[in-house]
Amino acid sequence: MTFCLGKRRTFHVGSQAPHRLAMSSNDEPRRRIEGEPKRFASLASKQAFLALMSSADEQCEQLDPSDEKREQQDGAPAPSPPSDNPVCWLCLADGPDESGKPLRRDCSCRGSSGFAHFDCIVNYVKQKADPGGVGNHWKNCHCCRQNYRGELAFDVAAECVARAEEVHSDDKGKLAKALHVKLEVMVMQRKYAEASQVADRMISIVGEARGGIFPAPLPRPVLAIEACAYNALALATIENAKPTPSRSVVLAAKTCLEKSRDIYRDLGIQHEVETVVSNIVYLDVQFGGDTSPERFEDLVKAKTKIHEQKVSTYGGASAEAMRSGIPLSFYLRRTNRKIEAERFLIGLVTACKRVHGPHHILTKDVEEALHFTKARYVEVCDSSGGSLGLFQALRYNESEGREKCVVRGPISEPRSVDSESTISVPVDRVSHSTACKCGVGLGNPVVCRGLKHEAHLNGKIGDVKSYDELSGCFYVQFEDSAIGLRLVKKEACESYSTCLLRQASLSH
Repeated sequence: MTFCLGKRRTFHVGSQAPHRLAMSSNDEPRRRIEGEPKRFASLASKQAFLALMSSADEQCEQLDPSDEKREQQDGAPAPSPPSDNPVCWLCLADGPDESGKPLRRDCSCRGSSGFAHFDCIVNYVKQKADPGGVGNHWKNCHCCRQNYRGELAFDVAAECVARAEEVHSDDKGKLAKALHVKLEVMVMQRKYAEASQVADRMISIVGEARGGIFPAPLPRPVLAIEACAYNALALATIENAKPTPSRSVVLAAKTCLEKSRDIYRDLGIQHEVETVVSNIVYLDVQFGGDTSPERFEDLVKAKTKIHEQKVSTYGGASAEAMRSGIPLSFYLRRTNRKIEAERFLIGLVTACKRVHGPHHILTKDVEEALHFTKARYVEVCDSSGGSLGLFQALRYNESEGREKCVVRGPISEPRSVDSESTISVPVDRVSHSTACKCGVGLGNPVVCRGLKHEAHLNGKIGDVKSYDELSGCFYVQFEDSAIGLRLVKKEACESYSTCLLRQASLSH
């Protein structure tokens, strides 16, 4: 960030050489100026210097604007007035370029910075890219050092591939690197059909390279690109077949992941191995029927380790670290640690808005994850005990002396909010499988109230892990790790959401 320290004026004092004062924001001279001695030989010399400064200040105040204009005509040209119109940071021209293409910006830059003509970006990257012609310059904005996004990212990546095909048509390795840039863009923008085609082409190119273009063994960067392509192909295969991928599709995706894992393992890139292994576990849990709590705990540990490695490698404010936090929050929520997931995501949202801005796609993704984490879901029953389906709990209130739960649903898959209804039901019609009669559901955060024998737990917040039918108590995982998992009677567990709503109503 550039700060303007104030106006600068040139003036002459008698026969003295010209001095240039750096004026502060309140037009007072700075204490130190060019040529000022650090020490004075005597008091008389100091007084003479101060008198000189006073005379200079008077001349500075009495300057006629025409004198300034005359000096600017005789010397340096007058500075142009600031403009609100953005300019290309490369060619410094505002408005469209010669071919009529407008200024573009789609990164993390804000204000008037970061705008550029597309041709200026391409020409700049061609000069700055590594000798191979492919590098991060094709992915990152030079001003904010963050990834391009949207159509600008797609166009720059397409230009990268076109240049590689034109200049390095015989070098399969450089072409694979260029396609890797495009593949990352396709995955980030969720264009899985195109991503599948790009990944297939990358794998095919590496296969051709094994035919003799490269000496054996293949260079490590090329092998890493192949592993990345297999991982992306698995993701695209599953996403293209959703919501109900067949068993053959799942097996094909798992085969790709296993190939990716083996390549990364041979290369010794452990953090990538763990990322792919967590994807394999996800397939087993999501589509293989293995929904045991132990598998979800394994996923939490794996995603936590991946996130910590991203933070250590790229920094906590990096897009890589923030993006890895989204799946971690999902599995924290899935293992009934919603308080931990919610507070973790609040930190991510704050960091995303500060680094990337409120309108960045990554900020939107993290905010969506936070919104989903804050939602509370319960199973509602009819008067005869039959299930009406899964509903989202909106709030708890009292009507005619009875505590009721306001819910919206039933929720279908995929969810369509327009087809859902908002109803108010007594809390005793909320199923024990997801909630108890006090309106607290498994996995929902609670606040302890009214405990006598363990009064130190009153006011503490935790997540309901399970319900013990024999004792009628909850196993609560407190957010304070020193407390850990405790058995708390259900009457002492107040819904954290209800507590917040009550506090909000009292404040009004």
